[in-house]
Amino acid sequence: MAFATKKELMYAGILTLVFALIVVILALTLPLKQDVIQDQNTKDVNNFNPAYDGNTNAAAQQLKEDQNKAYIECVSRCNENKGTISYSNGPCLSDQFGFDVKGWACDIAHNPRIALDNDPLNQCKSYLNGETNRFVEVDENCAIIR
Repeated sequence: MAFATKKELMYAGILTLVFALIVVILALTLPLKQDVIQDQNTKDVNNFNPAYDGNTNAAAQQLKEDQNKAYIECVSRCNENKGTISYSNGPCLSDQFGFDVKGWACDIAHNPRIALDNDPLNQCKSYLNGETNRFVEVDENCAIIR
């Protein structure tokens, strides 16, 4: 068994010192992830997103309720106004007849989609200009597409 020379020991010591220095620098500069066990009803104070209210289950439930309400309202608007205007161009019903679900729009489209459906003239103005951020699409027979 051969023993290390003084030169080899010096290099090993320097490498160990450099490695330890890198570990210390990283430990001081990188943030530590803290696992916070919390109640579902409390806010996450460690989350720096100001839009986050800590209650994702309630937000998801509200979104689902709004979606269901928007589906029902859109199909209803479609059936109510079926004879008053032509649905062949895929008009936006919420622009023409209003819509009672905040943040949602109701649009007629073809199933499957055709180029006419992608024409901004046939799309909901409230969606295009950002007033609403979700929409329901129904076909000419008032069946939900998406």
